[in-house]
Amino acid sequence: MRNSSFEHHVTHLSPTDNTLWKATKQLKRPQAPVPLIRKLNNVWARSDKEKANVFATHLADVFRAEQGHIDDDVEDFITAQCQKSLPIRAFTPAEVKAELTRLNTRKNSGYDLISGQILKRLPCKTAVLLTVVFNRMLTLSYFPVLWKYAEIIMIPKPGKPPHEPTSYRPISLLPITSKLNDYSYKE
Repeated sequence: MRNSSFEHHVTHLSPTDNTLWKATKQLKRPQAPVPLIRKLNNVWARSDKEKANVFATHLADVFRAEQGHIDDDVEDFITAQCQKSLPIRAFTPAEVKAELTRLNTRKNSGYDLISGQILKRLPCKTAVLLTVVFNRMLTLSYFPVLWKYAEIIMIPKPGKPPHEPTSYRPISLLPITSKLNDYSYKE
C-alpha cells in the first residue's frame, strides 16, 4: 500500500504547480530524530511513556508551589465574593463571527484538535451557538473546566544537550475555543 501511494504521489508531481518543488524541499529538510532522555539514575528513557514520566517529574520539581505565608490583604482579595463593577456587556453573534474570521489558522490546536481553520469554516449558525455559550459563561461567572486543560509540548532549547530533561522548555497548548472567548471580550 505504501508503494502504491508513493507511486501515486510521485506521478502527480508537476513543476508547474510547485508540487515538485515542495516535495524536493521536504526531502532536503533534515529530519531530527527524537533523542533519548536520560533519567535521574543515568538510565536512558527509551519509550514515550518513560520520556513523559521523566518530563513530568522534572516539571513537578521546577514548578512546585511555594510553601509560605500569604499576606492578609492577598487572602482578603482571594476570598472576596465579587468585584464591584458594572456588568459585562453581552456578546453579539456578529462580534463572535468577526473573531472567528480573524483567527490565526497557523496556530496549533489544543488536545481537542479543533483548529482555527475548522472554526473559520463552520456555518454562521455555529457563531450564534458560541455566542450563547459565551454569554452564559458571563452570566454564570463560570469558565468550563475542560477549556483550562492544556497539552504540554516540550521544545528543545538551542545549544543544550538533547538528552537532559532540563534542556527543554514547556509550551502549553490550550483549546482555541477557550482563547476565542478572550478575543471576543477585547474592545
